[in-house]
Amino acid sequence: LYKFLSQVRHAVQQVAGEVRLQMPTVVIEDEAAAAADTSVIADLESSVNEWTQQIQRIVEQEMGKAPTGKGPLAEIEFWRSRSASLSTLYEQLNLPHI
Repeated sequence: LYKFLSQVRHAVQQVAGEVRLQMPTVVIEDEAAAAADTSVIADLESSVNEWTQQIQRIVEQEMGKAPTGKGPLAEIEFWRSRSASLSTLYEQLNLPHI
């Protein structure tokens, strides 16, 4: 069910043009205890695998795009759009709680 919800959220984000990595619902108060808890590890691994797949899809989409139109303004808009997509991912991956 969690995987299905994740896929639905991803589809909605794609339609909206929004790139959002889903944060795990795990609360870690004691790192040593969390490292020993297999369910916490499994949840975190699942999230990282999901992020990896989502990042790969986004990078592939960006690589498949080309400037629309001719001239320098089309080129600027192309790179601005690419920068916005990839910067959003970068900022999310650098959040303190990641």
